[in-house]
Amino acid sequence: MKKKKQFEQEPPSIDNISEANLFIRELWQKLREYEDRLALNSCNSSKS
Repeated sequence: MKKKKQFEQEPPSIDNISEANLFIRELWQKLREYEDRLALNSCNSSKS
């Protein structure tokens, strides 16, 4: 099953600093998830 791409559209329009901060926290969490996945990928590992 192919996963839907999340970044095909333009970024959302943000009207105030509270929305911007929330959006940044969500992106930060997603980035951490991607970094964790890369760290677990056996192709990226130096161990055999």
